[in-house]
Amino acid sequence: MLVRSAVTLAACGQAASRPNNTQKATTSTKARTPRTALSIKEQAIVTAIANLPVNTTYPNFVPAKTAGVNSGAGCPSTLNVDRSATLTSNEAVALENSINADLSAKNSSFVRYFDRALLDMPSNGFAQLFGQNFGSTVSGSYTLADVSTEPLASDGSLANSVSSACGSSVMRASWRIVFCSPNTAVNACDPVITTTELAIDRNGQWLIWYLGSGLQ
Repeated sequence: MLVRSAVTLAACGQAASRPNNTQKATTSTKARTPRTALSIKEQAIVTAIANLPVNTTYPNFVPAKTAGVNSGAGCPSTLNVDRSATLTSNEAVALENSINADLSAKNSSFVRYFDRALLDMPSNGFAQLFGQNFGSTVSGSYTLADVSTEPLASDGSLANSVSSACGSSVMRASWRIVFCSPNTAVNACDPVITTTELAIDRNGQWLIWYLGSGLQ
């Protein structure tokens, strides 16, 4: 099992950037400054989110019980969430590679891999977060050595933070995904530049609802 740092969830709007071939995950914890004007790339992402139907796979997020303890808009709904699902390493690798492939191709439908707990970040935060990688060429693909998965419940500090903010059901259903960049073994990666994600299985589809900077 990976060694976890005793940190809490990042404050709202402090999600990490996804690493690509030219940029690793940022370690900054400063809140992103909201902007009123969006770039063409960001607007494409905003439009894709707006076109994503609110349904049993993408229900509205649930406000967090504790303020400032998540990286997005709130907590994922437990509607149709399978708490017994297991996120395998193969599934996690496929998920990360699919996201990167869509980002490289400027395919805004990559939003389908995320829960509204992230998609509905205030001030178009999700679009600003991913707009910087939208259309960027990714060098290489993730392999099994590059990605680590484990149930969130196996960790005390982060699991407790999620349970307090979002409830024990969300905590038990969440799986942690840890990675750096393609072709970089996660076990050899500097914890400071590691990206930590949390995902849930809803209607048989794994959706990322938390994105954090550093090993958490």
